[in-house]
Amino acid sequence: MKLRTKVLLILIPMTILFILIFNAVGVSMLNDQATAMDQEEARSAAQRIGVGLGNIEYILNIKCGDYSYWDDTWSYLEDYNASYIENNLNAYTMYGYEVDAVLLYDIASNLIYNMSVDATDPEDPLASEVPSGLLAAIQSDESIIYDMENETSGVLSYDDGSVILSSCPILRSDGSGPARGKMIMAVYLNENVEVSLTETFGNALRIEIEPDDPGLALGTGPEELTIKNINDSTMLCSWSISDLNGVPAAVMNLDVGRDWYQQSQRTGMFLLHTIITTATINCLLMLLFVDRAVLSRMHILMDDVFRIGRGQSKEKRVSTLGDDEIADLGKQVNIMLENLDRSEQELVMKERRYRVLVEGSSNAIILVSSKDLSIIEVNPAFLRMTGRNDYDIKRTRITEVLDAPWDWNTAKTTGEGGKVLEGEGRLMHSNQSVLDVELSMTTLNFEGEEAYFIIGRDLTDRRRAEKDRERILDELSRTNENLEITLKSITDGVISVDQHDGVVLMNRAAEDLIGVNRRYGIGRNIRELVPLPENEWDDYRTLHQAGPLRVSMRNNSGQIWQMEYSYITLTSDKGEVMGKMFTFRDISEKARAEIAEANAGRLEAIGTLAGGIAHDFNNVMTSVVGELYLLRTEIENSEGSMQRSRERISDMEMAMDRAKFVAQELLSLSKGGAPIQKPTTLRGLLEDTARLAFTGSSITWSLDCPNDIWPVNIDQGQMNRAFLNILFNAQEASHEKGSVEIVVRNVFSRPGPDTEGRYVNVDFIDHGEGIPSDVLPRIFDPYYTTKATGTGLGMTVTFTTIKRHGGTIEVTSEVKKGTKVSVYLPATDEPIRDAPRSDRPVSGTGRVLIMDDEEFILQVTMDILQGLGYETEVAHDGEEALRAYGQAMKDGRKFDVVIMDLTVPGGMGGKETIGHLLKMDPQARAIVSSGYSNDPVMADYQNFGFVGVVPKPYKIEELSLVVKNAMQPGPTVNPEPDTFK
Repeated sequence: MKLRTKVLLILIPMTILFILIFNAVGVSMLNDQATAMDQEEARSAAQRIGVGLGNIEYILNIKCGDYSYWDDTWSYLEDYNASYIENNLNAYTMYGYEVDAVLLYDIASNLIYNMSVDATDPEDPLASEVPSGLLAAIQSDESIIYDMENETSGVLSYDDGSVILSSCPILRSDGSGPARGKMIMAVYLNENVEVSLTETFGNALRIEIEPDDPGLALGTGPEELTIKNINDSTMLCSWSISDLNGVPAAVMNLDVGRDWYQQSQRTGMFLLHTIITTATINCLLMLLFVDRAVLSRMHILMDDVFRIGRGQSKEKRVSTLGDDEIADLGKQVNIMLENLDRSEQELVMKERRYRVLVEGSSNAIILVSSKDLSIIEVNPAFLRMTGRNDYDIKRTRITEVLDAPWDWNTAKTTGEGGKVLEGEGRLMHSNQSVLDVELSMTTLNFEGEEAYFIIGRDLTDRRRAEKDRERILDELSRTNENLEITLKSITDGVISVDQHDGVVLMNRAAEDLIGVNRRYGIGRNIRELVPLPENEWDDYRTLHQAGPLRVSMRNNSGQIWQMEYSYITLTSDKGEVMGKMFTFRDISEKARAEIAEANAGRLEAIGTLAGGIAHDFNNVMTSVVGELYLLRTEIENSEGSMQRSRERISDMEMAMDRAKFVAQELLSLSKGGAPIQKPTTLRGLLEDTARLAFTGSSITWSLDCPNDIWPVNIDQGQMNRAFLNILFNAQEASHEKGSVEIVVRNVFSRPGPDTEGRYVNVDFIDHGEGIPSDVLPRIFDPYYTTKATGTGLGMTVTFTTIKRHGGTIEVTSEVKKGTKVSVYLPATDEPIRDAPRSDRPVSGTGRVLIMDDEEFILQVTMDILQGLGYETEVAHDGEEALRAYGQAMKDGRKFDVVIMDLTVPGGMGGKETIGHLLKMDPQARAIVSSGYSNDPVMADYQNFGFVGVVPKPYKIEELSLVVKNAMQPGPTVNPEPDTFK
């Protein structure tokens, strides 16, 4: 069955089923909705009938009331004047009022008049007696004739039917009494009422005493309808009405048309036709779409596949139009075809490669039948070795051309399971010569039968190579004898190895250097004797020669030494590799000398670099500190509370102090001048330093410093850093536990030359792990460290600082017991002068000339001094400063103070300018300022002609005091520079 037929068999039943289901559901919903709407219409009609009955009762009450509240009626019950009856209560009048019966009762409830209208002839209605059943029903109800005070109205049932009546007491026209009786008017519930209500409301009404269907449960009133469908066009609505006593008086039957149901039937038929038409069109469209989008493309795909299968397609590809699953299927088919093509090409290439491999092999390849040992196939190498052609060999048994080392009768069982038989045999040439070959044979399956696959390699070249090797070994043996004599006299170590890195020769110097006896070393791999790093051996395997190279190594005796080595590959006359030759020597002393020289050079370079960095760093910090001061001044002069801003600025100033400390640490490494020394007592400095070093540490420390300790002449900042390095080392050696003692004493000698004199000795004692004896001599070497994260400069800086202060340092240590660092500083007789200090800047007046090469330094210093009350001018180098100073002297407005930057790159600095300035004005007062705070001029500024010094970065308080002091004649006392804590 074709695919199109299958699609039709699926779509047509599905369409029919869809039509049936959709129509059934739609029609059912329409019918239900129409029935509900028809029932609602029936309820409305019933309610209208109920309103009509109520109107009849209402009108009857009005008419009865008009007669009962009339003086003529009241008078008639007194005088019984017959004319009243004849004129007012005759049949013709009552018929006109649509009243079917009239009754008059006196005060004693006696019937004095009754009349029923016979309207058989509407032109001449007649009066008749009220039916006896009605009279009995009226007289049996006390509310109708016996209650002389109230009106009564409603439906009253009797044996032959039911009426709507109204009973009113007879009073005067003004409503006064007493009542003289009751008047009753009634309307029969008969065909007249049916016709009237039917004509009024348009629905056929039938009034019955008993229902047509006795088993039908009826509701009371139009609100409780009983609805029954009679046919497709009509439904019957029934309900009962009750009399004055609550007894069912009549059944109202109302015929209501099923208009909505009829409309739903017509709509259902239209819907059915519409569904059938739409479904048919959709089915046709779907068939067309499936045919165009799927079936036709599948046929094209199948046709392409058939053509490819029959070999009728050149491209061997199927159509892949579109971008859907069918197109993806076509693409997958194409991928499969491409893979098949690729596999076919690979198969062809493999066949070609195997053919090239077999036919190009220099070894003989033979395929032999295991059944009769006939030769199935051979390669050209076999034909060449045996001097035969392909035609002759196909009729030859293998035993005729090959003398194999195995028994052919047992070869099959021996070679089972893929086992390879090996051995040497001989191939017989057609000229009766014999060729030695190395054979290997295995069993395989060929075209469903077992066969022997044999490979034979010509041994002629191997035999020749073995003879050559024996000859070379003899020559090498003789050469080795000569080499051994030569090598004994060489002081460098020499080791010769073969192709497999086995040691074949080593001289006496090599034995001594690597600590291995020659008898032990010969024959061993060189890697067992010379423990080079792994990366060195990686290079050794790939390089033919290398060197000289250097490496640190530990010989077999455990000694560490520096080795310089080289090696070269040894080759024969034919270029064959025979081994390698190692030469090496001990250069430990030479390496240490080179390292010391290099470290010294690096230290000098770092010192120069550190000085430059610190100078630039201090210049920047000077600007930042100045700007902070100006900002704080502006804040303090502003209105309101700025406490948080002041605290923030104070924090920033503390950060600048820390940055200044970093710059000073760099300067400790810089080459050049002496520290800025001042007479100082060590107690306070040592307390501050120890407190800083052990903050946050569990180590306890103590200071033993008598009050009579001599003062020393030191730079407090540099000495603080030197002591910090010593204490940090003690902390690390103690591993955050134990204690450190600091002991200070006055002594009259120190270790080393020029031992006599007055010195202050400071001993730093820890109880940590101690320093090994081989490490102790090198602790002051630059870059030497035993810590993973150390720089190797801490103790170098300490040594340099103490030496610059004219002191000495000595270290003694014992492993596992601890270390003592002894520092000796020369004592001084100079008095300790308390430098002036101020918590706030000091203002003043006068003219100040500021010289600096940095524009931002000029600007901030000028703003600070102007804020302090001074008049300022600026100059960018010494020449500009001299011109400004000379012009001020001519104008009679000489500068009181000149602040000079010590160093001006590419221009005249303060050191040169001061000489020219003092020649111009011997009374000139100048202050030197520089970021190079270790420059000799900064340490001895007075001898260079300056009256004050202020290192960068300076605090505003320091600058204001220096300028204020310089304004005064005579020597100045500079403020003490801050020590970082």
